[in-house]
Amino acid sequence: MLRKVPLIMFAIVLTGYGFLNGQTEKSKISPAKAQVLEGVYEFVSETTILTKPKPLIERRLASEWSGFWLFQNGHFSQTLMKKRRSYSLFPPTQHELKYESSAGSYSLEGNTVLLTRTLSLHPFGVGRSTTFEYRIEEGTLTLTETMYPYKEDLSEGQRVTVLRRIK
Repeated sequence: MLRKVPLIMFAIVLTGYGFLNGQTEKSKISPAKAQVLEGVYEFVSETTILTKPKPLIERRLASEWSGFWLFQNGHFSQTLMKKRRSYSLFPPTQHELKYESSAGSYSLEGNTVLLTRTLSLHPFGVGRSTTFEYRIEEGTLTLTETMYPYKEDLSEGQRVTVLRRIK
């Protein structure tokens, strides 16, 4: 199993790269508007504050997690994984797997970005859209998501993801 992980990661990144290079559906976002986010970003931190179903604060830091977000031509690809993981059994959920990946299209309106997942490691992610408020300051992209409950996840709260532009 350990030998298959790099191959799986390569396949997901390659799929995301192909997606970003327009080998799938065409983007509906204008090239000039897309340049606001366009680039490669590395994961810095993520803070999730849940108010329901029970209060919880969860933090992920670059010292334990690694990941990249790519934005190009109205498409995105996102991969995040815990640096050290157990490989005894393949977990049933992304959260337990400690690996997340998705790709799709994005659109911008004002200070919000709407991500629509066409590909996702987790089956419930396919077709799901997420809206973030975004802010870019000195090479740092901050994405703030207000979380609302839905059928598969009853969580309510807010998630703030911080990324550093590397290209």
